Amino acid sequence: MEIGQKFNVPELKLKKNTYVLDYKISDVQGDSVADKVILVGTKEKIDGKLDAYASDLSIIVQDGKTKKYQKHAWLIKDKDGSLSGEFGREPSLIVGDYTGDKVDDIIVTAPQGGNGGFVDHLVLSWQENKLKVVFADNQATVK
Repeated sequence: MEIGQKFNVPELKLKKNTYVLDYKISDVQGDSVADKVILVGTKEKIDGKLDAYASDLSIIVQDGKTKKYQKHAWLIKDKDGSLSGEFGREPSLIVGDYTGDKVDDIIVTAPQGGNGGFVDHLVLSWQENKLKVVFADNQATVK
């Protein structure tokens, strides 16, 4: 797996222009087996090159034991109450135990670009066999 390569897992039903934006290998499920944590998003080509911005950001966890994938779309609530996919300029992952439960958690950062220096953050923890939001900017959720 390489950052910048197309990512396709048929059962996840991803868009054709989905790319690996970042990935880490760490035990995020607390079962003492390393899992793959993959940040993906859709990208467009501009003048033959991939745009630095990615939309429809999702976190995908591949279980280290079963090799099965689970997709968690990063969604934000718009002013009208509807949900849309998060976007960012060169988003990234940070993995470590931030909740103190001795299991690695996931932080996703999504710089918004421009002169304001705005960065959206999402902190996720594995609970009850799925990722749950610990902290999020913009009333974010994962589905």
